[in-house]
Amino acid sequence: MRNQTTATTVFEQTYTVSGALAVNASTPREITFTANIPGTYLVEITADSDQQVFEYDGASHASAELNTATTTFAITQFFTWR
Repeated sequence: MRNQTTATTVFEQTYTVSGALAVNASTPREITFTANIPGTYLVEITADSDQQVFEYDGASHASAELNTATTTFAITQFFTWR
């Protein structure tokens, strides 16, 4: 997770899945982080980021490797309580 406003990484984690996943299978993951400033944040999730599994989607290996999902969200106001 990256704060695009300040160009800083606020969270980075690699998870390992033991064993192979079946076609169209998923494995749940959840993280919690505390933002300390407003900004636009980028969330990026990459499957097989270490390139340990050869992938082929019927067209090519290159197109099968397009397995990164991204989204952004914005924190427009930030309040702290005392």
